[in-house]
Amino acid sequence: MYFKDIVGLDEVKSHLIADARSGHVAHAQLFHGFEGSGVAAVALAYARYLNCLHPGEQDACGKCSSCLKYDRLAHPDLIFLYPYIKGSNTFADDYLPQWRELLASNVYFNRADWQEAIGAGNSQPIIYSHESKMLDDKLSYKVSEARYRIIYIWQPERMHEALANKMLKLVEEPPENTIILMASLDPNKIIGTIMSRVQPIHIRPLSDAEITHGIQMRGLMPAVGPEQVQVWAHLARGNFRQMMDLIAGNAEAQESFGYIREILNGVMNPMPVEMRRLAENIAGLGREVQVRLLMQLAAFFRECMVLPMAQWQLTYLRPDQIGLAQTIRGAVTPQNVSALIDECNLAIRHVQQNVNGKMVFMDLILRLTSQLTPAYRSLGLRQ
Repeated sequence: MYFKDIVGLDEVKSHLIADARSGHVAHAQLFHGFEGSGVAAVALAYARYLNCLHPGEQDACGKCSSCLKYDRLAHPDLIFLYPYIKGSNTFADDYLPQWRELLASNVYFNRADWQEAIGAGNSQPIIYSHESKMLDDKLSYKVSEARYRIIYIWQPERMHEALANKMLKLVEEPPENTIILMASLDPNKIIGTIMSRVQPIHIRPLSDAEITHGIQMRGLMPAVGPEQVQVWAHLARGNFRQMMDLIAGNAEAQESFGYIREILNGVMNPMPVEMRRLAENIAGLGREVQVRLLMQLAAFFRECMVLPMAQWQLTYLRPDQIGLAQTIRGAVTPQNVSALIDECNLAIRHVQQNVNGKMVFMDLILRLTSQLTPAYRSLGLRQ
């Protein structure tokens, strides 16, 4: 990963390059932002640049021995930590082949991609405490080839508490020539003592123009008109991975909206047997998929409020979603929209706390029925 491969964010790249060339490099830095904005990519490109033997004014050289090792993500002074599923005597290094393959194929991967790559299923990957001993072993050796030894941590918010305390000590008293780069998607879950001791670097959402240019740069421009590309870039909400999914017709997003359609149509004609069947079907999805479905549902309620304004710049509905939004137009009101979104957020918390999925989604469907029934009746959508 080079800076040139990262979509947009020119001001962030320039800032990082200037710091590296001045020699004023903070020993612990936290890159944070939303999924799909390039958090992991920027941190990795920065690591490469810091250790390039002949860095240019805009990027690493790509030819020195360090860059060639970074091409394979196999530099001896590059240490990776990331969440995984614990097995018998399992460490993060056991998942290096999957990690390298995922980064090589698409640095704009998301958490679901990683879970699929390691076969996590419904399990929640974390960075386990026994990585502390492995880290001690690696840090006991002197930096062998590079200017800096890089400890690269993806999703530090998923570190076990014992490992987080170990990392706090490293942040406070870093080994010589060692830099810690963290790439976080949810910095609010990182312990406060670490947050107060790292240099934060916010990776903002991409602009529509940056997303469109990134698609062109990668040769992914679809065979549709520029107006459709503009709509998709807008719908992506600063998330480059979302843009690629929109172009590819992401199957998961379509399946999730199918469930949303069933939920909202079911409220019009509630039948306990169908409610239970739907709850069971959604409960059979992976937890990460369930969370994204609930987030999509909450966003849909918000869009139903915006749609009557007829301002496409404010609307983030895909063409296949507009029909349902128009059907229930007026059912989501200023009086109930906050409660509807709160119900989705409550269900998200329950999913993340491993509450029984069938109970979570059956309860959600019943609560949404209670919230929407008065509006449905006033619109004549339900007796």
